[in-house]
Amino acid sequence: MQRRNTILLEGIKLSVRKLTTINGKEIAEVDYKACFPFMLYHKLGLDYPYDDNDPYKIECLFDGFSEKAQRSVTKIAFQCLLNGKSSPEKALVKSNKLGVMQGLFAGKGSKQRAKMVIEAIENKHALLQQVFNQKSP
Repeated sequence: MQRRNTILLEGIKLSVRKLTTINGKEIAEVDYKACFPFMLYHKLGLDYPYDDNDPYKIECLFDGFSEKAQRSVTKIAFQCLLNGKSSPEKALVKSNKLGVMQGLFAGKGSKQRAKMVIEAIENKHALLQQVFNQKSP
């Protein structure tokens, strides 16, 4: 079996990625907004049913958090619904321990806040219920 040499660029700061080259050539980074949700709708033969054009936009989840911060939380929670090995709420609380959500899911009430986010996503994307919470064999 052959093994390829790989470079892991995921998780590296944007400022560093912009300076990265391979064999002296600049690399490109393509970013498609909300790629996974839109691909899921397409794969299931469904049109995205909202005019907001942003599957990660959930209105007024938490006071005191910017729209950008709430979108980031929703994006991570959506991934927990798709890829979590445990319950999506537990995966969301665990991801907070990695420091990605400004302590939103830390301390008292964290499980309830996580459940609220997951339910908001499930409600908005009821058409995707069949792909949420699929445990790997």
